[in-house]
Amino acid sequence: MFRNGNGSPIRPEAIEKMWKQVLQESGLPYRSFHCLRHTHTTLLLANGIPIIEVSRRLGHSSVKQTLDMYGHAIPNYDQEIARKISAIYQ
Repeated sequence: MFRNGNGSPIRPEAIEKMWKQVLQESGLPYRSFHCLRHTHTTLLLANGIPIIEVSRRLGHSSVKQTLDMYGHAIPNYDQEIARKISAIYQ
C-alpha cells in the first residue's frame, strides 16, 4: 500500500514506527495504525454511504463480513426499517 522513494514497499513495522512518532508529536494517545481503517469505515457508514460500497472499498469478500463487523455503525437502522415497513402497510 505504501511505497518509498524508489518504489519499494515500506515494511509494516516502519509504518508503525512512523505512526507512533506522529501520535507522540501530536500529543495523542496511542492507537494502532489499523484503527484508522476502522474509524474510516465507521464514519462512512454513519454518514450514509451504502454498505455495499463500503464493503468494496475495504476489499471484503462479502457484504456479510462488513455487516457483521460494522453493522452497529449504521445510524437509526432499526428505526428506519420500522418506518418503511409502517409506510408499506398504511
